[in-house]
Amino acid sequence: MKKGLSLILAACLLGSSVCGCGDDGGTDSKSTGGTGTEAVQQDESYKVKSKISTANSAASATQKAVESTLTELDEKGVKLEYRGWIKFRKGAISADTELRKDNASELLHTGITNYLDKFDDLDGAFYIDRGSCVAVVATMDGEFVGSYPSGYTRATDYLGGGELGGCDISEQLGKVVQRFVDDPPTGSWGTVDGNDQPTSW
Repeated sequence: MKKGLSLILAACLLGSSVCGCGDDGGTDSKSTGGTGTEAVQQDESYKVKSKISTANSAASATQKAVESTLTELDEKGVKLEYRGWIKFRKGAISADTELRKDNASELLHTGITNYLDKFDDLDGAFYIDRGSCVAVVATMDGEFVGSYPSGYTRATDYLGGGELGGCDISEQLGKVVQRFVDDPPTGSWGTVDGNDQPTSW
């Protein structure tokens, strides 16, 4: 009787051990595959979010530099009364016609670079309304677009066939500008409308 119980107990323990290893092995196998794929996706998402965050920072810095420049020019008696987008590409600003002042581009470039030394590395556009800079789209690396205010580009735009993924940078900037037109930021400082949209960079 004791021998029989011992054999049964041994069999149960052995079976439990075998079942335990089998279950653990199966779980580990499935988990490793799933976790590996998920880890790659998470890593890619993190990289894209980091790139967008950097572009958002560049756009925010550009907004502050433009705003400070406009304030400084106003204090000097230079009135730049204009509502619309002003494009910039590697520091080059085409604003003489829009701002109806022969040296407007030079004045803006000089002022902005005094506040933002990396401005000459950026491409994008800023929107002026009521003497203030209310919106900016910008890229630093020529691959990812950021905005001021932030939130107009997301990681999903670049992952899994998103709207901006695969587009050249000029098309990306144009699409993000359109988002500002479709869903403009609002505030006492001004807003964005559909006029004078830049068509290319």
